[in-house]
Amino acid sequence: MTANQAAQAMQAGVLAVLPQAECLCLPLADGGEGTLAVLAEAWSLQTLRHTVSGPLGAPVTATWGIVTHPDGKRIGVIEMAAASGLMLLAPAQRNPLQTSSYGFGQLMMCALMAGVDELLLTIGGSATHDGGLGMLCALGARALDQHGQPVAATGAGLLQVHKLDMSGLDPRWTRMPIRVICDVKNPLCGEQGAARVFAAQKGADGHQIEQLERASLHWAALLANTLGERVDALPGAGAAGGVGAALLGCLRASLLPGIEVVLDLLGFDQLLARADLVLTGEGRLDTQTAAGKVISGVGARCKRQNKPLVALVGSLVSDTATTLPAGVTACFATNPIPHSLDAALSTAAANLELTSAQVVALWASSFLKQG
Repeated sequence: MTANQAAQAMQAGVLAVLPQAECLCLPLADGGEGTLAVLAEAWSLQTLRHTVSGPLGAPVTATWGIVTHPDGKRIGVIEMAAASGLMLLAPAQRNPLQTSSYGFGQLMMCALMAGVDELLLTIGGSATHDGGLGMLCALGARALDQHGQPVAATGAGLLQVHKLDMSGLDPRWTRMPIRVICDVKNPLCGEQGAARVFAAQKGADGHQIEQLERASLHWAALLANTLGERVDALPGAGAAGGVGAALLGCLRASLLPGIEVVLDLLGFDQLLARADLVLTGEGRLDTQTAAGKVISGVGARCKRQNKPLVALVGSLVSDTATTLPAGVTACFATNPIPHSLDAALSTAAANLELTSAQVVALWASSFLKQG
């Protein structure tokens, strides 16, 4: 479900129990796919569409946007997932050794050519683990092997890069403020790095994960040699399979916590002040939830205002049930019986509506009695 579809399912459950309730649906995102749509709700966004290279090179039509501030500043808003996203590939196609962030870089070039003054990038939901090499090549950089020949801008290609030549980058990139919102703080390499934490989600098996880790280590050393400083250990360097490292080091971007940026843009704190109960959710509550995901961001805001928050999730990992993110009053799994993943996905909206109704019925029996 999209964030909006999930919010609508929750609202239907609430109104089934409390028909007179005032419900405010506020779709959220944390820097992954769907963030552009959420920001479009907050801003008057001019949307544009361009055909770029998809994760495996086949053309895809991607949407991005421009928002104009009252002072005339034009900000380009680009969602990486629109060009290089995991959801653009069928499960059998997913292989981070072969995918590239080149299309994402092409969208950035579209924004530069459109004359924007600033870029806001969301980099979650990627299909890639190329260290941002594809993005840099789309911007004009050249990746060469030890014989001076171009290298494929893919995860596998990272190990072949002997020299990164950035002299072909448009000089305007040195002046372009770039803000990046994402939902992870992982470094590029190591046990908490991009390969060992996220590559399996992108289709890598155990052997490929180790290949990608070696590629990441090689890329980290090459970036350090090229830039004169190490960026691979910075928080967020491992985001989007290392795109974070390339943005931080080569383009001097600033990384911001995605959910915090989105909540502020939507005026969440002011809306929260009116609420008696807050419902939120995600597909799975696990150890990554507290690391900048939607639930953790909403929970922190609810805790500050002492508002009850119930998280509704597709699955609840047992070791997180007793250590919920701060501010979460309770968490419920929405699947009433054991399901295969396909079955759970096909009934997700109905199950979310039913669970919302049950939670609100229990809450209302106590809240309304208190007056």
